[in-house]
Amino acid sequence: AQSLINTVAVSCVTVGVVDSIADEGIAQPTGVFSWPASIRLRDFAIKDAQGDAIVKTKEVAVDVSLLSAIGGSYIADVRVDSPEILVKHLPDGKFNFETLMKAEPAKEKKTSDGHEGKARPAKEEKLPTVKATVAVTNGRFTFIHKYGAKSEYTNVTAKVAVDSLDKPVTFEAGLGGAGSMTVKGSVTIAKDGVLDLEHLHGPVTLTLDRIALT
Repeated sequence: AQSLINTVAVSCVTVGVVDSIADEGIAQPTGVFSWPASIRLRDFAIKDAQGDAIVKTKEVAVDVSLLSAIGGSYIADVRVDSPEILVKHLPDGKFNFETLMKAEPAKEKKTSDGHEGKARPAKEEKLPTVKATVAVTNGRFTFIHKYGAKSEYTNVTAKVAVDSLDKPVTFEAGLGGAGSMTVKGSVTIAKDGVLDLEHLHGPVTLTLDRIALT
C-alpha cells in the first residue's frame, strides 16, 4: 500500500511553531510530507524586527513511527542540517531575539470553585513512552556585539538522545571558528514518574577556548 501513496509537497507548515513568537517573524518555509510519517521542512527561518534571520535552516527532517504513536509510544528521529543562528546585542542592551516575543497579558486564574486567585495545580499525568534522537550538523553561530564587533563560530553540532523520559536525557554539542566550545552531559527531567522541568539536574562538562560574547 505504501507504493500507492505519493509524496505531498506543501507550501507552508508553520502551525505548531512556538505560539509566543510574533507571527510576522516566521518566514514561510517549503515542506514535504511522505508516508510513513516523514516530514521535510526546507528554508525555514525566524526573523527579527529588522528582517534579519535569527534562525534559519537548510532542512529539518523528522521521521516518526505512526504505528507506535497509535499504541501510546512516541518514537522520532529529528535531523537539522546547516542551521544558522544570529544573535545581536543591541545598543539598548537587549538582544535581537527579545523583539520576537509577544507580551503576555496578566491573567488571574480561577480556582476550581470559580473564584479569582491562584489556580490549584493540575492533576499530574503519567509520563508517555518517548524514544527520540536529535542531530544538528554543519551549523553556524554568529554573535554581533553592541559596538559592531562580530564573532563567528562554525561547525556547530549537537546530539540529543531520549531513551525514556524517566531516564536521563544525554546530549553533546560543539562549535569552532572564532573559538571553540564543547559541552557534554545528561539531564534528568522527571521525578517520581512525572515531568519536573523546574528542577533539572545532571552532570555536565563544559570546555571553552577563546569564546567572547561581551
